[in-house]
Amino acid sequence: YSEGDKISGDIIISLETVRTNSQKYSTDFTEELHRVIIHGILHMCGIDDKSETASLNMRKAENQALEQINPQ
Repeated sequence: YSEGDKISGDIIISLETVRTNSQKYSTDFTEELHRVIIHGILHMCGIDDKSETASLNMRKAENQALEQINPQ
């Protein structure tokens, strides 16, 4: 839902799925949780990931946001 420049929505996260994915992709649980939260926010902002190109753009946006949270 959006009204003007305000966006409202819900992001539902399965912590068990985050845990499973963090193990599957050999990443830290907290980093995977941050990625999932960012992914949801990007969807709320209108970014989609249904095509290969869109998926690559989504991943790039996720990585840029993660860098802001945890600069290496």
